Amino acid sequence: PAPADLEWFGPEGYELIIAAREIVIVAAEEAGFLRGTASLRQLLSMARSEGRPAVPSVRLRDRPRFGYRGLMLDVSRHFFPADFIKRLLDLMFLFKLNVFHWHLTDDEGWRVEIKALPNLTQRGAWRGAGEAINSQYGGGGERYGGFYTQEQIREIVHYAEERGIAIVPEIDVPGHSFAAIKSLPELLGPAVRKKGDGPRSVQGFFGNVLDPDAPETYTFLEAVFGEVAELFPAPFGIHIGMDEVPAKAWSSEAAEEARLKAKLATWLQAFLAQRGKGLAAWEEAFDGTGLNAMQSPRPTMFSWKEDERPAVHAAAKVYQVVLCPAAFLYLDIVEGLDFEDRGLYWAAQTLPLDRVYNYEPIQRLRSFGLEAEAERNILGVQANLWSETTDTPMLAEAKLFPRLLAAAEVAWTEAERRHLSDFHWRVPPHLAWLERDLSVKSGGLGQGLILSDNFMRVPRAPRLEEEGIP
Repeated sequence: PAPADLEWFGPEGYELIIAAREIVIVAAEEAGFLRGTASLRQLLSMARSEGRPAVPSVRLRDRPRFGYRGLMLDVSRHFFPADFIKRLLDLMFLFKLNVFHWHLTDDEGWRVEIKALPNLTQRGAWRGAGEAINSQYGGGGERYGGFYTQEQIREIVHYAEERGIAIVPEIDVPGHSFAAIKSLPELLGPAVRKKGDGPRSVQGFFGNVLDPDAPETYTFLEAVFGEVAELFPAPFGIHIGMDEVPAKAWSSEAAEEARLKAKLATWLQAFLAQRGKGLAAWEEAFDGTGLNAMQSPRPTMFSWKEDERPAVHAAAKVYQVVLCPAAFLYLDIVEGLDFEDRGLYWAAQTLPLDRVYNYEPIQRLRSFGLEAEAERNILGVQANLWSETTDTPMLAEAKLFPRLLAAAEVAWTEAERRHLSDFHWRVPPHLAWLERDLSVKSGGLGQGLILSDNFMRVPRAPRLEEEGIP
């Protein structure tokens, strides 16, 4: 390819040429070749889905709108086995998603092996009668849980790299730390200022917040983040959570709470930077903590709340920003009002397919004051699947599809090239292909589209001939 083509392609652009006797993929980098391969796979699979023996000749030049196109899965509230994580990576590859955000720890379970602190998984990965963590989500008294060994994690990281997908692990601190605290009472007991007499978290936990002034907190953080940094090589970094710390968990004085929050955030940023990792966190971590926006690798805010102005302010301060507003991209929100549709509805009454597809991130941020110079700090978008009501791989796939198709297109395709009616035309055959070839059971609207028996984009050729149409 000419130098101008290479510049146009960038890291993930490609050209796909299908001719009578050859198929050619041209790209500037390996990631572009992988994205071209995904498009080829879709074209061949669609042909098979529609009963066509061949695909037509085509020349396709394509590149992504955003460099960050993510999917987050919460494996703490409910655990998903390693084989399902690999299957999810395969599905991400098909639709050109390139970052897997792995939410590995929370109040309800610790899912990553830390060799220096084995009780985190020996105790913190399990809940039920007689366990360190009580039963959750109607689990009864039976023992429930699981975790990923470091060997499994290394294998999954390599599996993702082969598909051009980076993994961003999340270790959620200082709040959402109930599982860690219950696993390590001797170490972390002194690291909790207020236990049963303290404020209750939004999910109903008491005493789930680590104290930034306690030496034991840093003994714990050094052990955990040191090993996690070795397991996950991507320089983008490690997500530290830092969301939903209940007010007055540390002090009744707002200024003292702000000091403690900043102390922990800046310590973690420096610790990760020494290991060549960036700091990523939910938007609360960027509120008055003094994180260094120019620290290399640069810190990244994950903007998730209904009010998207903090994302605008962060981008203006040259923080990197990933957009995952709950009202548009939290796929645990119910898709419709069917009484059988399991899920939540706190951020929106429903989150149907069209609402996901019609989400236009940059236009919305401009309406909140985003300036052109700051747009370059918007890395991309991410769909999130929290698992409070999602307890099996099959249900996870039903929550993801077909809405993940819409989120992937928002992330890849420029706004002026997206058309809802065209998307509606393309979704059903994709779902039919996914179900037939990969046994993906889509939920909500997806099942209705397939069962309607109206899922072909064009009538079959023999039918046209019978009607005398050339």
